[in-house]
Amino acid sequence: MEPVATYSETRLMGKRYFELFADRVRITGKVYWQSDFDVTIPLTNVLPYYETIRIREKICGAGVVLAAVPVVLFVILYELSKEVIVYPAMVCMLAVGVVTSVFTFRKIEYRQFRNSSNGVVFNVARSGKGKHSFDRFVEQLVSRIEECNR
Repeated sequence: MEPVATYSETRLMGKRYFELFADRVRITGKVYWQSDFDVTIPLTNVLPYYETIRIREKICGAGVVLAAVPVVLFVILYELSKEVIVYPAMVCMLAVGVVTSVFTFRKIEYRQFRNSSNGVVFNVARSGKGKHSFDRFVEQLVSRIEECNR
């Protein structure tokens, strides 16, 4: 059976591919360096409305911390250590932290779908090359959920 609609998203930490069928949605993807998944969710288990949330990638906070650590170390070690090797390492940490934070600072918009117990079943992100078809895919998804819940 062919899907009614498809959507793909790519984020810094992974990617997902959605296939919408008449009575279910199949989500496949991977989280880089962690996991692969293939999940099928019956649309009768999903409420026909969504919440919109905007979240930064988790790695953005790590970049801020990575940028802050060498600044703090520089202040502490400035008078204690005159070793040349410490400062280039701190500059490298600072640069990696700043670059990571800059590239992940933008919040990603998600549409979050829940079940009748108010638990989150899945979400869809406006991200990657497919983001131009995000709104259309969500409309089709809500329409299919409404039909399945009649």
